[in-house]
Amino acid sequence: DAVFDAMADAVVLYDADGQPVRANPAALAAYGLDPGHTTRDEATRKLTIQHRDGRPVSVDDLPSSRALRGEVVSGEPFRLTN
Repeated sequence: DAVFDAMADAVVLYDADGQPVRANPAALAAYGLDPGHTTRDEATRKLTIQHRDGRPVSVDDLPSSRALRGEVVSGEPFRLTN
């Protein structure tokens, strides 16, 4: 728990059904909401999530959605505004 809470990067843990179950303090600060208690659909409605080129990120394109499909996702920057 201490390492998870001390991480500087925003981290959200999801269950096998894609529901967020926990978020670290960096995620709470970055998103301005508790993603651990917000579905991915709700989060994309409350936040503006864009690719670096300005294209919107759909729920299917979220790293969490892609990882749940078995894809390895690493090092992809996004712009977040709320």
